[in-house]
Amino acid sequence: MRTTARLLAFAVLATPALAEDPSPWGDHIEWAEGEGPIAREHASVMTFGDTVVVYAGSGYEPQLTPLSDAWAYDTATDAWTQLEITGDAPTPGGSKRVGQTPGADHAYLFGGYGAGFACTNELHRAEMRAGSLHFTAIDQTNPPPPRALHGFAYDAAGNRFIATLGVSQAGFFDDTWVGMIADDGSVAWEQGELDANPGARFGFSYGFDSETRTLVVLSGQTTPTPEAPMAMHNDLWTLDCSADDVGWARVEVDALPTGRRNPCFAFDDAADRLLVWCGTADGRTNVPGIVWVHTNDDGAWTITEASDEGHPPQRSSGFGFAEPGSDAVTVGFGNSAEGQYTDWVTINPPAE
Repeated sequence: MRTTARLLAFAVLATPALAEDPSPWGDHIEWAEGEGPIAREHASVMTFGDTVVVYAGSGYEPQLTPLSDAWAYDTATDAWTQLEITGDAPTPGGSKRVGQTPGADHAYLFGGYGAGFACTNELHRAEMRAGSLHFTAIDQTNPPPPRALHGFAYDAAGNRFIATLGVSQAGFFDDTWVGMIADDGSVAWEQGELDANPGARFGFSYGFDSETRTLVVLSGQTTPTPEAPMAMHNDLWTLDCSADDVGWARVEVDALPTGRRNPCFAFDDAADRLLVWCGTADGRTNVPGIVWVHTNDDGAWTITEASDEGHPPQRSSGFGFAEPGSDAVTVGFGNSAEGQYTDWVTINPPAE
C-alpha cells in the first residue's frame, strides 16, 4: 500500500548566514511491490503534462542489472501505470540522459550504460502514444564516443544537442560535442574546440536553462590518481550555448558545497534552479544536506545550502523532476548502505 508522510521542520543553513526557513520537506510517497516500478538507480525521467515517465535504469539483483521498463506516474493521483515499449527501443540500462523542452510532447535520450557497464552513444526520440512509450532511433554522423553519467541537453532555440563529459570503460571524458539537427531529423556532431574546460568528470549534477540556453554543471568525480583514487571536483561551471560557438566559464561563488558524485538531482527550468541532495564523496557514505544552485535577477548563479535534518532515507544515484505547476522538486529511488528505495520525496525551495 502506498503511504504518504509529512516530515518534520528544521533550521536551514543558508549561504553565508544562518536563516530560519520553513521546512523544505513535502510529501514522502512510497509504494508496495507491484504498485509501481521496482528500486533502481540512474533512470531516465521525462515529463508530459501532469504525467512523469520513469524509464529503464539499473537494478540491484545484482547491482547494475539493466532495466528496460517504463512507468507513467500521475502527479495528481500518485498512481503508477506500466507502459508498453514500442518502436526502436534503446539498449537496456541506466544513465540515458534526457534532453526535453518544458511542455514538449517528446524528449530525447543520449548515451548510457548497459550490461557490464558497456556504454552506448545511441540517440533516441521518445514520446507517449496511447499507453506506450514510443522510441525512434536518430541517425548520427560522427557521434561522440559512448559514455554514461554525462551531460546532455536539447537546445531547441539552436536546433541542436549538447553532449559533454562523462565516463566509460575507456576512461573519463573532458570533451564537449555539438550535434546539429538536419531537415531530415538526422544529427551531425562536431567536437568543440574550447578555450576553457571543466576537466574530466562524471556523476555531476547539471541542468539546462532553455531560455538563456545555459548548461550548469556542479561537482562530479574526477580522474583518479594513486594518491586520490576517489577525488571529487568542487566547482561550478556554465556552458553558454546562446552563440554558434559554445563556451565554458567557471563561476566564482562565495562558498561551494562538498564535492560529490551521483547525487539525487533535478533541474527546474521554469525557476532556473538546480536541486542537489546527498550523493557520495567516498563511495560509501552520503553527503548530508540540500543544495540549491539558482540564478539571481541579474542572471548570476548562486548556491544555497540547507540542512536535511529530519530527512527521509539519504541516498545516492536517485533522480527526479520539477513538480508541474509548483516551485517544488521531487526526487527519489537510488540507494545507500542501508537499502534501495521505491519512493518520491518532495523538496520545497528555500524562502526568498
